Amino acid sequence: QAMLTPIPGVRNIISIASGKGAVCKSTTAVNLALALASEGARVGILDADIYGPSQPRMLGLLNRTLESHDGKTFEPLVAHGLQVSSIGFMIDEEKPLIWRGPMVTQALQQLAFQSNWNDLDYLLVDLPPGTGDAQLTLTQKVPLAGAIIITTPQDVALADARKGLKMFEAVGVPVLGVIENMSTFICPCCDKETEIFGSGGGERLAQESGVTLLGKLPLDGRIRAETDGGRPTVVADPDGPIANRYREIARAAAAALAKRPKDQRGKFGTGQLDPPDGGGAGHDRAFRAGPGAGGGRQARDFLRHFELWLRCALRAAVQGVHEHQFDDRRSEGLRQEQLRRHGRR
Repeated sequence: QAMLTPIPGVRNIISIASGKGAVCKSTTAVNLALALASEGARVGILDADIYGPSQPRMLGLLNRTLESHDGKTFEPLVAHGLQVSSIGFMIDEEKPLIWRGPMVTQALQQLAFQSNWNDLDYLLVDLPPGTGDAQLTLTQKVPLAGAIIITTPQDVALADARKGLKMFEAVGVPVLGVIENMSTFICPCCDKETEIFGSGGGERLAQESGVTLLGKLPLDGRIRAETDGGRPTVVADPDGPIANRYREIARAAAAALAKRPKDQRGKFGTGQLDPPDGGGAGHDRAFRAGPGAGGGRQARDFLRHFELWLRCALRAAVQGVHEHQFDDRRSEGLRQEQLRRHGRR
């Protein structure tokens, strides 16, 4: 993750993930994106669920297609103020996508890097459930600022959510927190809340993993109806109690991200470590980039790059001396062998 190239036009990339399907992850992702936008941020959403893209329907963009002005990049569509890119804009909604892993990987990379994202504060990536090709591609190719795990309270969902959380930890992606979906069922007749899937599951997962419980969301028929209609809850009922919950969770996620160290990639050359025999080329580029005018933090980063560059340069010099000494010893040995042969003659 530390060596990956940032996506142009995007400041922070947040993956919305779940270990299991049917936890309303895509519904939560789109409402979180809209909640962040309602707070004044510039937000995009990347629908990375290649086999089951949902965002075109949820955002009222069915039968729309991505356009390209140069034949190389895509122009994201815009709905409710969100920039959107999805494989669903390229295929028929009812047509199954029968692709093997490498094709999924390539499609995901193209959607991420060949979309002309326009000055986004946040890009939310709606991942498919599980820990398969799409998740692996994302963590290996896309620099993630953090991940949010969606779960429901019951143990079956928690077991898979735990696997997804540990996957992000294993690849060095910070988990910003856990969202417990379907926390309670709200009766449409009396508005009474009932814990039909159990209680406390999301809180337990957050505590045992050392992350924040960002919030809880109810199981409410209005969320389903509004999202199916192309106007998610944050847009359909912006002043309602459920939209307020989404905004509270969005603010908590943004606060968790703000506490993370700021990403300085791209400001000091590549920052990539070279192999021992590489002569420190990457650090040489970083050194020549200079400290810039960003204050103390950038100066410290510049000095760190300079130190690494110097180590690589010294290592290359020492290696060259050793090789030269070896060549001298080998030449002297050959000369002595020739003298011994002449003496025998």
